[in-house]
Amino acid sequence: MDEYAVHLHVSNLLLRASDGSLQKGGLHTWRFVEAETGELAVASAINALRKDQMFVEEVNNSPNDPPHFEVEEIEDLGDDEELEDIGTALIFYIDPDEQSSA
Repeated sequence: MDEYAVHLHVSNLLLRASDGSLQKGGLHTWRFVEAETGELAVASAINALRKDQMFVEEVNNSPNDPPHFEVEEIEDLGDDEELEDIGTALIFYIDPDEQSSA
């Protein structure tokens, strides 16, 4: 099984802004996963993000207005990388162009 680095861009997120209001935004993150194919790596990366505690705590979408997941980049790292020590971050943003639909 190969290791993959998957850069995800998630849009249509309902996030709490610094003033306490809910506003539309998104996030960028890298997920590092093991999978047999790139397609399975994407599914695994999205699954891992959905379970991430920070993602769960920050995202306020209702089931009828789900987040949109997009793959920005995927890199096959082969089987030589040690994924256990690789960290990742969630970079949230508020999108001023989306505020009328929040």
